[in-house]
Amino acid sequence: MRILDIGCGPGSISCGLAELVPQGSVLGIDVSPTVLELAKSTAASKDLQNISFQIGNVLEGLPFPDHSFDVVFTHQCLVHLSDPVKAIREMKRLCRVGGIVASREGDTHIWYPKSDVLEGFIELAGETMRRAGVHEPAAGRHLHVWARQAGFKSDEIEKSVSGTCSASPAKRERFRVFVHDQLGEKGMMRAGALRMGKTKEELDEILKAIDDWAQNEDGWVSMMCGEVICRNT
Repeated sequence: MRILDIGCGPGSISCGLAELVPQGSVLGIDVSPTVLELAKSTAASKDLQNISFQIGNVLEGLPFPDHSFDVVFTHQCLVHLSDPVKAIREMKRLCRVGGIVASREGDTHIWYPKSDVLEGFIELAGETMRRAGVHEPAAGRHLHVWARQAGFKSDEIEKSVSGTCSASPAKRERFRVFVHDQLGEKGMMRAGALRMGKTKEELDEILKAIDDWAQNEDGWVSMMCGEVICRNT
């Protein structure tokens, strides 16, 4: 079995797939050379011999013949793209007849304790992504529609949902650090938020809210993820 993982990031899922197909092969693709170095290190630490990584952009087309892979997969990648339908169409091209195109993308967040400020952070993140050219930040609920628009028939698309949950102290801290990385003084999202009219005080309010939430032993956030498995018939 040949598996293609598009938008593989640091390679954690790619390596898991490689462990599942020891007689097969996995190829991870990403646009970032830096993150691919992390992926290669992850694979080396696991002594995986059936995995490789290379730079590629699915929207520009990937340098492989039609029907090159048994499974073409992406996770939390389409949410970052300006044309997810074009990406799925390319995934379909690369998948052999009888093979699988699969995707999982995040969607709705639910907070405990309920927080209008933190819900506002999710809305802010979505709006800054749209202004940066992303097609749809709430990607999970659109996957089955995008797959059909890319050429799959409705009866070839299996739809499902699953979720993530950040509730342990370690996971709450990881989420807290993520928000600070986005909205702190050197955060990637901060400049965009200020250009949108948000004030420094409003951003600081979000940072305080996430700090308080992370320190709350009852703090909890879940994200619903949409999923599709498409049979390429």
